[in-house]
Amino acid sequence: MSLAALAQVYDEVRRLAVAGSALAAGDFRLKKLIPPLEKSGEKAPVFAKVAQAVQKLVDADQRGSAAALLELNSLTTAILYTQGETGRAGEFKPIVSSNIGLTIANTSARTLKPLLEALTTTGSGRLETIKEAHERGAFKDLRLMKPALKAIDDPYPEVGEFIVERVLPMYGKPIYAEVRAGLTLKGKSSDGRRLKLLHRLDPEATRELVQQALDDGSKDVKLAAIQCLGGSTDAIPFLLEQAKAKARDVRQAALESLVSFTEDSVLDVLEKTFLSDDVWMLRRGLANNPSPRLRAFVVAEIRKLCDEMLAAASTGKKKDKKYVPPLARFRGMLHGLSGRKDPPAIDLLASLFDQRDQIIRLDESDDGSDAIAEVLDLMLLTDSKPLLQSIARATDSLRATHIHYALIAAARHSSPKDVYAKFAPLYQARTKSKGRSKASEETNLRSEQIAWAIRQGVRRRDSDFEHEFEDGTPSPRFEVDPRWLDDAIALDDFDLVLELARPGHQGVATYFNARVDAALNAKKFDPDYELEEVLDKMIELKHPDIVDKFVLMLKKPFNPARSWYWARIASRIVPKLPATAIPQLEALLPEINEKLMEAILPSLDELKQSAASKN
Repeated sequence: MSLAALAQVYDEVRRLAVAGSALAAGDFRLKKLIPPLEKSGEKAPVFAKVAQAVQKLVDADQRGSAAALLELNSLTTAILYTQGETGRAGEFKPIVSSNIGLTIANTSARTLKPLLEALTTTGSGRLETIKEAHERGAFKDLRLMKPALKAIDDPYPEVGEFIVERVLPMYGKPIYAEVRAGLTLKGKSSDGRRLKLLHRLDPEATRELVQQALDDGSKDVKLAAIQCLGGSTDAIPFLLEQAKAKARDVRQAALESLVSFTEDSVLDVLEKTFLSDDVWMLRRGLANNPSPRLRAFVVAEIRKLCDEMLAAASTGKKKDKKYVPPLARFRGMLHGLSGRKDPPAIDLLASLFDQRDQIIRLDESDDGSDAIAEVLDLMLLTDSKPLLQSIARATDSLRATHIHYALIAAARHSSPKDVYAKFAPLYQARTKSKGRSKASEETNLRSEQIAWAIRQGVRRRDSDFEHEFEDGTPSPRFEVDPRWLDDAIALDDFDLVLELARPGHQGVATYFNARVDAALNAKKFDPDYELEEVLDKMIELKHPDIVDKFVLMLKKPFNPARSWYWARIASRIVPKLPATAIPQLEALLPEINEKLMEAILPSLDELKQSAASKN
């Protein structure tokens, strides 16, 4: 027990050496170590001296804290040195290094810790954390390179794919050797990701490796190798052969590699696939193929299939149980227009939009409605003013599930005041009455869709809304009328209030206070993600009551089964609080749950250090 307590003293001394000796005054963790040290001092006087040194540091003012910390450090180090040895036997060798050629950045501990957890643990919500950090440029901190490389093997495929596609390429060729060292040709999907990354980093150096993977690789690695052949005209005969494979995933990999070629033999295969149920395999990149022949073919075949479906429906075939409109294939074909802004594509989209009601009626399921949703997506992507105006003019005739497209289109070419005048009555019509009729449900759906569109329009990160097409084009941001916030508060639309909240708005301050009070006055205090979002927003807006409300929460008994969640929230919130919160939090520490106290102590140190640096 004596040595354990001494080791804890040493750890605390190291922490304070980094954080600053000024934070040692009244330190709760150091105080806890004094009694066991004094008890050990009854048998070994040296521990009594350590206890005295700890007490001296805890009682020291800012002027004397540095000397007291140095004295305690010297004493504990001297004692521990007698208990063992440091260093490592062996020959010294130079560390191999290379220049990444990247502008280096230092990521704050507040950002680094949750990001490292997202990269090295499992659980939900990690991908969002990683994406957000990538957008802020956090991965320019070289401390994150190794964890990012390990994340290639993440059990959640989306995380591994994002790391390989968006994060690791920024480090360039210097990571090639390490990625290559982790590749196993007979491996799993993560090894397929490694091969694709290697090919992206250095196609020439990876050429032989790709060939080995085609010959001897596992299925996952072989599929990755096929995808690496895109852009190499020498590989066209091989890819054309693989495009006929019985295995669906092999066909898809081959077609995705062929989709950028303009050779006639390739176009023949692409056109044949476009007319089949495999058309979905072409969704990535078909619209970017520059071949005039292929571009004209896509427009003509979409028009032809639509006319055939509508003609069949008008002649009564729709009533025939054997007739099933090929809407799924039609929707797959629409991907061939993604991002196209040429006149034939724009004219086709305008025509399809005019026929939206007939297309929706082709199928009583959602297929018809989904097809028109994709047409509307494509119209937004063109950013053509005539198309946008036609969507906005059709507001009253659009299905409730499509009304958000009208607001987004109107916001592109109209003032915030005009958009509010047109759409606010539809938003305000929302009702909370029970036993709603079909008409009221439709009204509420329109209101919810409008709120969704506004949230997408004002969000700060483009990744919060991406069209489902593979070009990754985000929805442009737009300004909104300030009256939307008042309407959102009146309707208790939490998500929209959270998005539109601004400093100094009295209604927002009252709204958030009411939310916190409801959680505090509940039979059981059980913090959830909504309360966490409220606290974050109150801090962002510098809400005058944030400290008092948070202190009240810390005092409340909470659900033991969810203690980990509340501890995580609290540890995140504390460093963001104003410096005025420090005295209240320090006075509260002895009264709160021990696990909660242990969770927020490091965060409190961070807050104190931040406050000291500003002074």
